[in-house]
Amino acid sequence: MNLWTIMISLLVTFTIGWLGYQTNRVEIDFLELDPFNNTLRPTNSDPEWREKENKHCDLMRRLGPTWWENEDVLKLSHISVTPDERVNDYIHVGWSSDGGVWVWKTTRMDVNGGGGAQLQNACTMQERCMMIEKLGGTFYADPKDCPFLDLH
Repeated sequence: MNLWTIMISLLVTFTIGWLGYQTNRVEIDFLELDPFNNTLRPTNSDPEWREKENKHCDLMRRLGPTWWENEDVLKLSHISVTPDERVNDYIHVGWSSDGGVWVWKTTRMDVNGGGGAQLQNACTMQERCMMIEKLGGTFYADPKDCPFLDLH
């Protein structure tokens, strides 16, 4: 399997903005996507398109993506002389089997020295939870208490 197949960038369009998140295999499985083929968004002709889109967006929110007002703001944030602070945030989550969530928040600059490479080696969400705990992450028994996730 090609690494670039796994490291895809997901951008989910909403009427008022974008959620951006770069994924690995654990997230692809969590999002219920086909890891080997493009997954097309449901079309308006599908009678269940809203439910499918809402489900996908809810799953995305559970991964802690970065919210962008539009695609142009996202692109400019990576080349700006004064980069948007959201570019520097590095948040990884692990959903435990008991319903809680583990969260590891650091910066993109500190991620490699802090164990980020080890976190990428997790093959399952449970392994990810164990690694986040080892890295000193925070556990939220009630995910709605997590300030880094937009859960409604």
